Amino acid sequence: MFRIATSFAGLLGLIVCSAAGTAPVPKEKETPRPTVAALRQAMNKSHLGKEVRAIGKQLGETPVIDYFLWSGVPETDREDDHFFLIWKSKGIDMSFFDGKLRAIFLYNEGADGHNRYAGELPEVLSFDDDVAAIEKKLGKPDDVTELPFRRILGKGPEVADVIYDYDQKGLSITTRQPKGGQARIHDISLKKAR
Repeated sequence: MFRIATSFAGLLGLIVCSAAGTAPVPKEKETPRPTVAALRQAMNKSHLGKEVRAIGKQLGETPVIDYFLWSGVPETDREDDHFFLIWKSKGIDMSFFDGKLRAIFLYNEGADGHNRYAGELPEVLSFDDDVAAIEKKLGKPDDVTELPFRRILGKGPEVADVIYDYDQKGLSITTRQPKGGQARIHDISLKKAR
């Protein structure tokens, strides 16, 4: 009886919406993103480990695997054991070296072709934070690396990156500024705290 009533209610909704000229749009169920604690728990674990697999399952899609090639060209006599698991539509990448998870990158909208990571960010950060807001939340960084204006992979507009390392907190924040434009957070990366 319940099943019939549910089907009848759905049919009635369809009839009402059709009469109004619109079809009901099913709500897309957004899968919850992994917590910062779960991401940190996966650090230094194997790409085959249960922690990493649980994150992949929670993201709800198969990642792209990208093997990092030091020279940009596959070498037959060298085995590169650095690779990435990439979920551009989810805004997250994982970097592995020696088979262990070494860094997790959470991307802002449009950063390297990624959607904005929709999950929890570490240290109550927001992708909308500017450098002053980052320093107010985290204090002065342990190290700052400034990369000069250049074209990424030789294409597109010239941009400059600044990397703010918070080694004791196990995170880095990269801001990217187009020439003549405002700097904004490009990505927030989790790594092992020192």
